[in-house]
Amino acid sequence: MAIGSDCGTEFDPNGQYIAVAGNNRSRVHGVVYLLSCNGDTPAKPLFSHSISAHVAEFSPDGRRLATGGGDNTVRLWDVATGQELLALKGHTGGVCSLRFADGGQRLVSVDTNAEVRHWDARPL
Repeated sequence: MAIGSDCGTEFDPNGQYIAVAGNNRSRVHGVVYLLSCNGDTPAKPLFSHSISAHVAEFSPDGRRLATGGGDNTVRLWDVATGQELLALKGHTGGVCSLRFADGGQRLVSVDTNAEVRHWDARPL
């Protein structure tokens, strides 16, 4: 898979996956790919954002992935299944930074307008 130079990457804490988020100039526009670090399984695309996918962040236990995009949303995914768990809306700009806090119980996101939001990220 060819990946553009303007992509964000994140390794999961267990060393099993790499998440690759691409922006408007990359070939993975609007999609976050989960790649196996050992290369034994094909890339798992998460069709996450309608405009572009800017950033990805694994939860501390590696079981969930948060993504942020140019569509002003934050999305939470189950890493094992690739299923979307939550779509969090409310930002006024593209989401450019994500961090889990409190052992994965909370998620902090920042958008391009410097707006900070705190989300409940406890597993469902």
